[in-house]
Amino acid sequence: MDDEKQFTLQQNLKRRYDIEEFSLSIGQLSLKWLRIQNTDQLFDELLAKDADDPDLEDERMPYWADLWPSALALSQYLLRHQDLISGKTTLEIGCGLGLCGMVAADIGARVTLSDYLPEPLEVVRYLWWLNRQEEPDLLQMDWRYPPQNLQFDLLLASDISYEIRAHEPLVGAIRKLLKPGGRVLLSEPRRSTANAFFKLLAREGFLYERQEELVRLSGQLVTVDVYDIRI
Repeated sequence: MDDEKQFTLQQNLKRRYDIEEFSLSIGQLSLKWLRIQNTDQLFDELLAKDADDPDLEDERMPYWADLWPSALALSQYLLRHQDLISGKTTLEIGCGLGLCGMVAADIGARVTLSDYLPEPLEVVRYLWWLNRQEEPDLLQMDWRYPPQNLQFDLLLASDISYEIRAHEPLVGAIRKLLKPGGRVLLSEPRRSTANAFFKLLAREGFLYERQEELVRLSGQLVTVDVYDIRI
């Protein structure tokens, strides 16, 4: 039954995406992963929509379809700091392909994966079945309007502070979604736009420590900062 479920999910994805499966190694962890190879087509389809289409007005770009250095960097960090994750209720915000949440689950966290768009959650569901043969806990969430009465020990986020307009809603969501005494682990690839986000965090009373992570992606070494954020 598990194989049948996995096959059905895979076929559903193939109707929409050109996918290639491969093995992804992070430290000692090996995962079955996929590449979405028609991302240019996804962008073209979005840009071809009418100017007043909600998807275009809200700039719902399919950035989720790529594996980004920040997700790899945060995953590396999680594997080296398993004491921060194991047993914790954990929410990955803007999960994209859900790599960080997958790694946290392998470490022993109780993970919910969230994204603004339904498409990445469909891919995450397949990857979860591919690696764990079970249903993931998924949440379609706009962090401008986080759910009421839902809090977690740990929030994970990779490369989500690149838009200035998202900074204040993101800080507000962190306040609502984080349990007292909880923490946020956030990776950021040194985008200039993110500087304002960390200044806002400081003004709002958050404390954070930064650690560099080096990751190799497509033959290139990339430096990413991982922030341990608390209040």
